[in-house]
This record gives sequence, structure tokens and C-alpha cells, in this order.
Amino acid sequence: MASEIEMYRALVRQEGDALLDQLPDVRPASWSRQSPCAEWDVLDVLVHLGLGTAFQVAMVRNTLDGISRPAWDSWNRPEGTTPSEWFRQLHRETHTAGPEANIAALRTELDRYYALLDEATQDDLDRPGWFFDGDAPLRTMVAARAFDLIMHAADIRRPLRILPPFSPEGSRFIGQYVSRSLPLYWKPEIAGDAAGMIHLEVDGDEVNLVMTPDGLRFAPPDGSADASVQTSGGTWALLTWRKVPIDDAVAAGQATVAGDRALVSRFLGAMQTP
Repeated sequence: MASEIEMYRALVRQEGDALLDQLPDVRPASWSRQSPCAEWDVLDVLVHLGLGTAFQVAMVRNTLDGISRPAWDSWNRPEGTTPSEWFRQLHRETHTAGPEANIAALRTELDRYYALLDEATQDDLDRPGWFFDGDAPLRTMVAARAFDLIMHAADIRRPLRILPPFSPEGSRFIGQYVSRSLPLYWKPEIAGDAAGMIHLEVDGDEVNLVMTPDGLRFAPPDGSADASVQTSGGTWALLTWRKVPIDDAVAAGQATVAGDRALVSRFLGAMQTP
């Protein structure tokens, strides 16, 4: 059985190489199509993937070297700019380089990242390092980047009608990743007085989601639920990150909802993702 680091090496390489193989065939005019990400065209998503991978390389390199500091400290950030201002500026400038240059940049950064994953050991996954708002183990960084790569690859494929948007392995991974993260992103203050239990089945994995005024908690998948949702990991990720409405997923045969559909809609509406 493959170790956790071996799983990440294989998954990230498979997902990255599959996307890179598809990008050269995109017609020039298609890069300006609206993506599922608000205010971004398809090229913007590619730019984000390239810059995000480069940022990940800096974070992982620092962590493997035992250095805990913001990854942007090793980049040439202009004085007087905040990291977010500088990153948005860098995004805009990189966008003007066009598709070909950004495909090449993503390929370069992915190759650097593959090499770092090859260098990392199973024990290294427990190493702490700087991760945005505070230190986190390397495992958290690698999992978040795998999610970002798989989700944004779908954000490129979907408006270009490249099918399928997810590989089976990618779909299952992000479904599990999202499900584990639900209590972090579900906000009871947005849900208002919505309360109840939803039976969730994603790729055959079952759990009950209990909505309370204090937050969301998991419960064993037994007992009587107010509603049930059955879907794949990829569709569940799109639903929880509000990239596809639940009614559209049901109409397309990508999800099945039974019981109180309004409760399911209120549950999804209370998700506050980045």
C-alpha cells in the first residue's frame, strides 16, 4: 500500500500533467471566456495556478529547510505594498504575458514542485512551516495545494467544455478534502435559524451533518435525517464552493436530493469559502 507522501506525489503529478497536456489545444479566443471564478476569465485561472504553484514551491522549500517565514520574503515584493496588493499586481502583470507564456510558467513551477515532493519523506509531512496565518504541518500545505490544482483545473475545463472536468482520483480526493473541511467553512450566522440533519453520501462514504446554532458537527450515518444528498466528490466540491447550484446538479443527474431540499439549499448557502 502506498504511503501518504507517495499518494501525493502520484496524484499531483497525474493532475498537473493531465492539465498541461490539454492546455496547448485551447483556441486563443477561448482564454477570454468567463470562468466559474467571479471576475476571472480562463486565463486568469491559469495565471493563478502558476503563481500559486510558485508560492507553494517557496513554502515547501522553506519547510523542508526548517525555515518558518512568509514565502513572499524570498520574492521581490516592492516596498510599501502589502502582500495581497503585490500579489494582485503580479497577477495582472502576468496575465498580460498571454496563454503560451503562462502555460510554460506553470510547467516550470510544477516540475519544481514535483521535485520537492520527490525529496520529501513521509516523516517530513509532520514538519511545521509557515502557512499564511500561522504555522502548519507540511501535510496541510500539500493537501491544500492538491485541492487547489484539481479544483482550478476544473475551473479551466468547464467553460472550455473539456470533459471530464475531474479525473476519478481527483474527484474522490477533493470530495474527501471538502467534507473534512465543512465545519471550518459552514457559518451558522449565515444559516440563520436553519437547523436539522442531512445524510450525506459522497463516493459511497456516508456521514450525517448536524446543523446547530453553534456550528456544524458530524454524526454517524444512522437515524432519521431531514434530507439526504448523494453525489460524487467533484460535484460535492463544486456545490460547497458554490460553483454549481444544487438544482442544476440534480437536473444534470450529478446529484440526488431527497427530503427537505430547502434545508439542503440553506446548508449550501451558509458555506463561506475563500
